[in-house]
Amino acid sequence: MSEPALHWNHPLRADNYLLNSLLEETSAHSVSIVAHHGQHGVIARQTFAPGDVILHMEGERRVAPDRHTLQLDDNFHLASAESQPGGYPAWRYINHACEPNSAVRGRDFVAILPIHPGDPITFNYNTTEYHMASPFTCTCASPFCVGVVSGFRYLDPIEQERLRPLLAPHLLRRLRPA
Repeated sequence: MSEPALHWNHPLRADNYLLNSLLEETSAHSVSIVAHHGQHGVIARQTFAPGDVILHMEGERRVAPDRHTLQLDDNFHLASAESQPGGYPAWRYINHACEPNSAVRGRDFVAILPIHPGDPITFNYNTTEYHMASPFTCTCASPFCVGVVSGFRYLDPIEQERLRPLLAPHLLRRLRPA
């Protein structure tokens, strides 16, 4: 399969995702893990319409978060196991964006915007993580950028409400009814 052309007509800043090597194709070839200067990310290898499942997550259940888990419910953090040749599953490398193009629904990453081959796959970590084990400074440059990504509990109520459509059920339960 030839490497996809990189398209950067996405609302995210393309210069944050300058990619120089294709590391891995998933078995379905719908996404690829890529690297640039020691940082990893995931790019689309096909078109996804809003509502399309991008990939499914498998892993081990953990009670506490760590740098590489994804919170699916209160006291349920999914850890990626080195389950495939060459390393970890693609979902472990999906990067944060304050204006993402996907969201977590159950154990699936689902497109919320049109995604084209070469686009980075992103989701907002504050939509699944109540408390981040390893907070970090966001560099997405979105007008909605939160600055430091620490988890849902640290967002102001206005930002929590803005994220309502993207929230995982365990965080949605923490908001007042709409």
